[in-house]
Amino acid sequence: MTIRTVVDRGPGELTWIDVVEPTPTELEQVAARWGLHPVSVRDCLDPEHLPKFERFPSRTFIIIRVFDAEATAECATVAELTRKVALFAGPDFLVTIHRKELPFLAALRERFENCPPGNGSGREGAQQALLCEVIERGVATFESPLERVEEGIDEFEAALFESRHEPDDLLHLYVLRRRATLIKRMLWRTLEVVQRMSPPGEPPTPLLQDLKEHVESLHFYADELTDYATNLTSLQLGIASQKTNQVMRVLTVFSAFFLPLTFIVGVYGMNFEFMPELHTRWGYPAILAAMLLVTVGIGLWFRRRGWLRP
Repeated sequence: MTIRTVVDRGPGELTWIDVVEPTPTELEQVAARWGLHPVSVRDCLDPEHLPKFERFPSRTFIIIRVFDAEATAECATVAELTRKVALFAGPDFLVTIHRKELPFLAALRERFENCPPGNGSGREGAQQALLCEVIERGVATFESPLERVEEGIDEFEAALFESRHEPDDLLHLYVLRRRATLIKRMLWRTLEVVQRMSPPGEPPTPLLQDLKEHVESLHFYADELTDYATNLTSLQLGIASQKTNQVMRVLTVFSAFFLPLTFIVGVYGMNFEFMPELHTRWGYPAILAAMLLVTVGIGLWFRRRGWLRP
């Protein structure tokens, strides 16, 4: 376990403790030191827990999920794409607990070690500023993956209309859509957390309102990408269906031409003894002429009805 005291303004003032990869026993020690609720501590041990918010008489417990920078393109589940961060906030402290080092927290630690947060409104204002900063930076980790999803969707759209897409492109689009959907789901739950951070019956502070708007904008972005990917999937399937219909139309046209010809050939291929055309000098050319007339007649009829147009 690694415990870092990132911010320490002294007794009774703001303190930020960052805990990385604690064992259950070590986590109990941290809980005893800061008076954390046992139920919330058990939630810290669940690596797949979704974002949540709980308010206790003198403590606030929050779980957020942030994008894992090490997630590969094949990752498509919540546990694979995101990492859990548990936050315990009191009037004069903030404890963050996570299972592995996270780049956004490392950047915040480096920033706050020499410049603690504060907004000029006392200890509680500094605590809320720090809490909002941690959550906002965690939410911001979804910006880059959403931009990559948008780039992938744009590439698929360009390839689709330039007729250079590959068979695996549709599977790749499905993976992008699933990733956008998972991020949208995490942002929606995080938005619920942010909305509950304001005390009941009180309007949100400017910090919370700004945080809420940031989460809403990213959620809207993810929602747009999900709809975009869904529409492109339907469009690709529609184009594939259209191409199939075109092929079937060509085959149907050829069948319509050859059906009467096949009937004529079948009749005169029976070779009965008393078929008069078998002994007629011009019987064979006459049948060929009749077949040609039938073909021309069908072609003219199809053209008149517009069935031969591309």
